[in-house]
Amino acid sequence: MNLKRLMFGLGIVALGVASAASSYEVTITSPTWAGATQLKPGVYKLAVSGSNAVFTSGKTVVEAAVSVEKSDHKVQSTEVQSADSKIREIRLAGTDTKLIFSSTSTGDTSAAH
Repeated sequence: MNLKRLMFGLGIVALGVASAASSYEVTITSPTWAGATQLKPGVYKLAVSGSNAVFTSGKTVVEAAVSVEKSDHKVQSTEVQSADSKIREIRLAGTDTKLIFSSTSTGDTSAAH
């Protein structure tokens, strides 16, 4: 009986660690586009759901399409690479995973009107 409780407890801890490892903290220092939505400066929780990056800050939830790729090395902290106020790539802390944002789906679409 005690072995079953121990195994159950270890399973719960493992699930908690796995779910905690799947979200990251990202700090946006200036208005930046993620997909078709502009993120305001602030701290966001970043999670990957399938082929989408999901940014959450309070009640704000923004999803952007990404392709998930492996990098040649792990990074110590989450790194955001942007150009022209558009997120191009995010490398996730403690992993060799990088999120590549499509240049066609990132940015202000109102300029075309």
